[in-house]
Amino acid sequence: MNKTGAEIESDFFNVITGSELEEFVNGSTYKRGVRPFGSNLEDIVVGFSAGIDGQRQTGAIDVNIYVPNIDAGSEDGRKVPNKSRIEAVEKKARTFFDSLLSTEYDFPKAATIQSFEAEGLEQYYVSIKIKYRRITI
Repeated sequence: MNKTGAEIESDFFNVITGSELEEFVNGSTYKRGVRPFGSNLEDIVVGFSAGIDGQRQTGAIDVNIYVPNIDAGSEDGRKVPNKSRIEAVEKKARTFFDSLLSTEYDFPKAATIQSFEAEGLEQYYVSIKIKYRRITI
């Protein structure tokens, strides 16, 4: 039986919750749209991106890990990306997702893990695109 996007999002949310990846960051794991506004923690946000139904359900999940900027020591209080922490989070995410095993899902390689500025938040986020295949019979 096919799963809905919300069910697939929940599956991945449950995989990350309590995992070594979640323990690596100082925040919590949330489904897309429910991360607390103004959070300055390293939160993980999981969101269903796309899916195609069939004997093999295929699609993609977005996982974003937020990393707050740090004080640059300037008089104007300007903050800059915490490049060393972003790199550490990217590496941990790669190791975690490369080692994922599941009896229900297969994980072909997806896009390169990279980071982007989170506009208006004084944060960057590490973006992980996970492709999945799920056998439905």
